[in-house]
Amino acid sequence: MQDNDTTDLESEPHDEHQHSETPEPAKKGHKTTLIVVVVTIVFMIYYLISDRFTPYTTNARVQAYEVPIVPDVSGYIDTVYVKKNQAVKAGDMFFKIEQRRFVYAVEEAKAQLAIAGQKIGSDTAVVAEAAAKVNEAQTMLDEAITQAARIYALEKKGIYPKAEGDSARAKVKAMRSQVKAAESQLERARQDLGNEGQSNPRLRLAETRLEQALLDLSRTELRSGSDGYIGSIKLDRGNYVTAGQPIMSFISTTDLWVEAYMSENNLGNIREGNAAEIALDAYPGRIFKGKVKSIAVAVSTGKPYTQGELSAAPKSTGWLRSPQLFSVIISLKDYQLPEDELINLRHNGQADVVVYTGDSAILNSLAHLWLRLMSMLSFAY
Repeated sequence: MQDNDTTDLESEPHDEHQHSETPEPAKKGHKTTLIVVVVTIVFMIYYLISDRFTPYTTNARVQAYEVPIVPDVSGYIDTVYVKKNQAVKAGDMFFKIEQRRFVYAVEEAKAQLAIAGQKIGSDTAVVAEAAAKVNEAQTMLDEAITQAARIYALEKKGIYPKAEGDSARAKVKAMRSQVKAAESQLERARQDLGNEGQSNPRLRLAETRLEQALLDLSRTELRSGSDGYIGSIKLDRGNYVTAGQPIMSFISTTDLWVEAYMSENNLGNIREGNAAEIALDAYPGRIFKGKVKSIAVAVSTGKPYTQGELSAAPKSTGWLRSPQLFSVIISLKDYQLPEDELINLRHNGQADVVVYTGDSAILNSLAHLWLRLMSMLSFAY
């Protein structure tokens, strides 16, 4: 009995010691929680730092010049040479407008130019004739003045009666009137003729009309100004097109860039000329080099505003708000791809973009690896 009591007394402290220790599973749980907390804090710190020094966005798209094709002349479509999504080269023809009335206009303008030349020749002859009449009238006036001077001298001596002198004076006056009339006719002929040679207004007008007719004829053929692709087109032979109205769209591949949308927090250290890398969904596993070309200084909120004024940003109604996004233009430095691959570089195709704003080896390496991981994941979606 005594031994049992002793055993119980000895065992009691041992049980207390066992109950005071933390169970092994609980210790492991605490460690896991601590690791998760530390990793989360490290990740948040990295996120905050990288957001400023290696900003990254998945909200980016490939951009190209979307050119509306607008005819300069109206008419019926004669031939369509392209179809939707077709690749074209600079100089390739899109379509041709029926040309007959434009050819007629050219022929008419040529005839008008010939008539103008004939009219100028005729008016030149009239000017020459009027000038000859002026010379003739002036010669007769000079002769009349000479004769009158003799008569005046004899009249003064009393050899000729006064009537002879009056007759001579009347003749001189008449000759002067004839000279003035001839000069007026010459001036009128010169006005009708205008300037001589290529500066003649009638000739210049006829030549301008011919040039315009030839220009209109050439504009019946619409050609591509650069390499690219046909966008939307709903056009066929017999359609009537109106000058100044877009009838199809063209996507130029002469210049391609990426428009990346980033928050104001991302923009803190971004500068023009910063290096950038782009992962395009169209090219999984491939990375394209780029350079920051420009950063937006304003953004539209979609509210109506007076022309020439930027609209005010809407006020936030909660304590959490969505960040305002601004576009960063990234020029592609090495998009010269083989022709069979270039088609994949589509207008508005999606992309991931990272911008390197500094020389931090750690941050740049992590962003470098992250972008390549995202590019590899593009194989899966």
